[in-house]
Amino acid sequence: MLVKYHRELKKIILFFFKVWRLDFLPGSDWRIIGFLKLSAFPVLLVMGWIFAYWHIVYEMKDFSNFLDVAFTITFVIAYYQVLMVYLSINVFNRDGVIKILAYFDHLVTDRKCEISEIRQRIFSGILKNALLFSRMFINRIGFSWLPC
Repeated sequence: MLVKYHRELKKIILFFFKVWRLDFLPGSDWRIIGFLKLSAFPVLLVMGWIFAYWHIVYEMKDFSNFLDVAFTITFVIAYYQVLMVYLSINVFNRDGVIKILAYFDHLVTDRKCEISEIRQRIFSGILKNALLFSRMFINRIGFSWLPC
């Protein structure tokens, strides 16, 4: 079960990288194409950020509608957080995450160590929970555009 959990979790993480970095699009020898693929999502976030600021500064006549002000400020903060997470995980640390997954490939299948049975038990519980939460995350992202 541990190998199955690890394989499925690795598949979900690699799917996440493939979708958010636009790796499913065909590659090119030109560096500008690779840069444009990596910058497509941040450009959309920066546009959302600009529109939220535009809404606060120019569209709102006064700040009497507290709900509108709160939502707009929340969107500004959320755009910044999503941009930082995207850059820190998907752009700058992708290779590190893949190296960690390769390291755990070895740990999951290693049976020679004297603590391997304890490790197997602990890892299976942790990976089961990680797989459950990552499936929930992917499902929520996939179906978030549907009306409630």
